[in-house]
Amino acid sequence: MHYKNGREAKIGDPVVGTGYNYGTVAGTLLSITPASESCNCMIGTLTLVPLEKATMPVVGFQGSEAHGSAGERYATIYRIEYSQGDYLLHAEDAMKTS
Repeated sequence: MHYKNGREAKIGDPVVGTGYNYGTVAGTLLSITPASESCNCMIGTLTLVPLEKATMPVVGFQGSEAHGSAGERYATIYRIEYSQGDYLLHAEDAMKTS
């Protein structure tokens, strides 16, 4: 399987692109299903959400946005996103095109 610029996709690659569920995604390529034309990639991502809105298992906590004890606290959530190879770029290539 290849990314949208033709580069070969490999498990463990840092990727950037468009996911099916969450829109723009940046994460690590976890699995590839080369026989499938769509939904052929699984990407692991970390996302910050306000602590009181965390509905998934929390990986860690981030201090407040005020860099101290005041302000909103955030939770780091690990989630899986699905996409397809031609919706993604290796992160190195994405940085070259921006």
